[in-house]
Amino acid sequence: MLGAIKVYEELGYAPLIFVHDSNIIEVHEDVAEKVADACLRLASGVFVNDDVDFIPEVKIGRTWGDMAKPNDRDEDESVESDELST
Repeated sequence: MLGAIKVYEELGYAPLIFVHDSNIIEVHEDVAEKVADACLRLASGVFVNDDVDFIPEVKIGRTWGDMAKPNDRDEDESVESDELST
């Protein structure tokens, strides 16, 4: 939840859905990659300690079934609005 709060405070994107440890936000495809990078950076800084490495996973997709890590997506994929999961 702290990751979602940080994303909202710094980027202005409110979460659409909280599911267990996932936060879903919706952004336009033009900024999906930048927002995904920012979400990863923000969520990585939530639980910084020497005992546990907290490495969040960020995915982009039009539907749950289309979700993929940003680097794994096809460049030709046409998406009107993307969802990010952090």
